[in-house]
Amino acid sequence: MKVAFYLESDDATRRRLAALAIAAVRRHMPGAEVLHVTSRAIPPLEGVDTCLVNVCDGGFAHRRARAHAQVPGECLFIDTDCIVRRDVSHVFRDHAFDVALPQIRDPFVRYTGGVVFTRGPAFWHWWAAGRRGEHRDVRHLLLEFQARVDGFAGTVLRLDEEVYERLASKADEVYGYAGAALVHYRGPRKRLLLEQAQVVVARHVSR
Repeated sequence: MKVAFYLESDDATRRRLAALAIAAVRRHMPGAEVLHVTSRAIPPLEGVDTCLVNVCDGGFAHRRARAHAQVPGECLFIDTDCIVRRDVSHVFRDHAFDVALPQIRDPFVRYTGGVVFTRGPAFWHWWAAGRRGEHRDVRHLLLEFQARVDGFAGTVLRLDEEVYERLASKADEVYGYAGAALVHYRGPRKRLLLEQAQVVVARHVSR
């Protein structure tokens, strides 16, 4: 299977996050093909097998969806601030779906879009078709993404967030991410990942 990371800027902090995420994939899913997907001509992320560039216009969400749509076959798309803790290729083997993603317990949105399994580009074409301008804010973008997931004509599998997109917390850093296959250091938690980079590598990657 393929694991794809989207990055369209040459920001050093984002590249550092991506390096940790790629190292975790290499450790826990050594057979995976790792892709850097982008809509900008920037140097490929270190450690990837392939960099796919789809230069296009429009807002960030549209550019990202268009770039994702160029990836064929089974692929796990994850944000650069997500850490893989164990092999998740069984999701493709054990379930029938066109797109699968964790449903989070949040009062405003059900999906972050940070972890998405797809069997082909159909979902990304659907998302790109409904989104061209810039989003007003992150919440508005996530609500739009939620609407596109709910309106998708293919089979959507909702996954357990505690396993497939545990949102990082200080408590989990102390007591461990029991049962979590993917940990998402979303929003301000990115700082936690960066500040504790060596601890994270030791805990998540070197097992």
